[in-house]
Amino acid sequence: MGSITTVAAAPLAIAIFVGLAASWALDKLDGHYGLTQRLAAVLREFDNATLGTLRRGMWQIEKTLRWQILNGKSVGKGVYY
Repeated sequence: MGSITTVAAAPLAIAIFVGLAASWALDKLDGHYGLTQRLAAVLREFDNATLGTLRRGMWQIEKTLRWQILNGKSVGKGVYY
């Protein structure tokens, strides 16, 4: 039983050590190059260029439809037909 535990514990200990070393190294690289801030800026720009544009377009359609409803105009005219 002891030999099985030793055989199973060694890879686990190595995996933990490698994980901690990789985490430490990535933290140092991130601190030096500012990768987290750069990645966040790229993701914000990507969201703004894709989903942000879609959200703004949908908001404009909703705003137009609400105005048409409140002012007794033909709903959807100029939006859908």
